[in-house]
Amino acid sequence: GFTEAGLGRSEIQRALALSLSACLAAPMFAQAVGAASLRRLGSLRRPSIGASIFAAEEVLAAAVGARLPGWQHAGLGVCLRLAVATPFAEEAYFRVAVLHICANRLVSTAAASTVTGVVFAASHGWIGPWQALLRFIAGVSFSLRFAASERNFLEVFLLHSLHNAAALSTVALKETQGSSQDL
Repeated sequence: GFTEAGLGRSEIQRALALSLSACLAAPMFAQAVGAASLRRLGSLRRPSIGASIFAAEEVLAAAVGARLPGWQHAGLGVCLRLAVATPFAEEAYFRVAVLHICANRLVSTAAASTVTGVVFAASHGWIGPWQALLRFIAGVSFSLRFAASERNFLEVFLLHSLHNAAALSTVALKETQGSSQDL
């Protein structure tokens, strides 16, 4: 289950390794594709109204304890890997590299974001049509936000992290409820 895997040292090591590799790869991706400077990629600016509402809702949910039981069930290692390391690595790859390459070859930001969304959804594997659609929408949304924020990596990373943290809590909590119903 989540708990046994999440509490293990191996999950924390995986999270650290993924974070380190993404940190090392991000500057290379940025330079290779001629993306914005690392300073510009990492500067925090005022987010859009939609991003602010989403962030406020997730921070409020965490503050009132709605997310805590799921995170506790998942364990520290899984939380670090899925809510920090994975979004960092995915944003470095999908927004800094893939979106930039698509934007240089396609006629519009919308087309580049759509292609990036398809690649993002496909890379997460097939669970079913609704999950694929949600992943596609997330991929397109993160791409459009990245483009609209003048390639602000930090903003899309934080949004992706909040999204993954909420999803992780929900899945882990459902697993807890399912296992307690089985007893």
